[in-house]
Amino acid sequence: MILRGRPGLAAQQHRGCSHDKPAVLVGQPATARRQRIVARSNTASEPTSTQQPVQPSSSERINPGVTTFDDDLQHQLEFYDWKWGSKISYVRAGRTGPPLLLVHGFGVGAYHFDRNIPELARNHKVYAIDLLGQGQSWPTQVQCQASGPLCYSADTWTEQLFHFIEEKIGQPVYIAGNSLGGFLACNLAAKHPDAVKGLVLLNATPFWSSRPPAGQEGLLWKLLPSTVPVPKVVKATIERYWWDKIRNPETIRGLLQLVYARPSTIDDSLLERIVQATQHPEALDAFTSIVLAPKTQLSFDEMLAAVSCPVCLAYGRDDPWVVPLWGQRLKRTLPQAQYLELAPAGHCPHHEAPTAINSIIGSWVSAVEAGRHQELELTQVGAATSYEEADGQVVTVSCLEGAPRNVFEKWDNAKWQLNKAWQQALQRAAGTRSSGATSA
Repeated sequence: MILRGRPGLAAQQHRGCSHDKPAVLVGQPATARRQRIVARSNTASEPTSTQQPVQPSSSERINPGVTTFDDDLQHQLEFYDWKWGSKISYVRAGRTGPPLLLVHGFGVGAYHFDRNIPELARNHKVYAIDLLGQGQSWPTQVQCQASGPLCYSADTWTEQLFHFIEEKIGQPVYIAGNSLGGFLACNLAAKHPDAVKGLVLLNATPFWSSRPPAGQEGLLWKLLPSTVPVPKVVKATIERYWWDKIRNPETIRGLLQLVYARPSTIDDSLLERIVQATQHPEALDAFTSIVLAPKTQLSFDEMLAAVSCPVCLAYGRDDPWVVPLWGQRLKRTLPQAQYLELAPAGHCPHHEAPTAINSIIGSWVSAVEAGRHQELELTQVGAATSYEEADGQVVTVSCLEGAPRNVFEKWDNAKWQLNKAWQQALQRAAGTRSSGATSA
């Protein structure tokens, strides 16, 4: 069976905003678990602006300000104040249903979910946020005594997400995160489990940064602080040799084409908004800080071990960065998670195959709300569902058990199993020594 969905915003622009395909999504009312967050829910989620959005012309719809996707579904850019005098940019849409927070990957912003927000907002209260130093979220006081030193690290972004949930959403949320956004979602769920009801990981990166976690750096790293103002020599080197090349539109297009299985889904508005962020006065400092930033206090494996909420893995099969073996590793670590593989789709399946991803998120969240996500037909091992995207491309979603399929995946699985057995043996040995010492 081939399911058809409404085209996203970019597809509407390209195809004259046709609305001839029925929606596929379903949803149920949310239930809250975190008392401290729930206490804020009556006041925290009101819009910060009382001005009614106006219907833009078709030529204005890529404007990141007020955008109307439908007569009854409106998506408006808003800001709120956070640490370092920052103005955090976010969008919100939808009036009913469970709260759903969308977290983008590195180098983009909330706009990367433009093809998802309209449909998801039909049955969810949708929020999409720009991480600090990306999109339109920028600090105004990089040296603020009250906030402490600013480092554009994954732990800083995780803190930002938790603050946003507390202050602007006011209740536990479902999080869908792509790439870096999936990594942050896992970190958040591990550190603040009562704030997260469920995770949808979209080709989540399993690693971030090469610098040891804060407090564990050696002498060499201590000579290169990652806080703003960044070391002048590092900043000057990046600016002289790489900065203009990195933010060149053709370079960006080439990188996207490398990780997208369907390069035709990359539109000019995406490139324009990526480049726009690099023109901010703080952009070079932010990029330099990111390059020098430490790893998270928790490793990715430690995050996964601490995750207690339901998890759905929706991975593009053709991603050359987060290749399928990483999804298989997550499935082995989280055996209760549903592992869905999309083809053709690459590193950003929500942007390449929005009809499929919108249906996955909507049906899975609805099933979790009803306590029946393990029974969802889409997520039964062996199930295969096809979706026709707005451009006519058929994308197949297959539910897999996560078993290795080629020699590289089998070798990785063998190493993983050996490492797991070794860690268990060490834990047993430590327990035996501890028991002997207690008896003595």
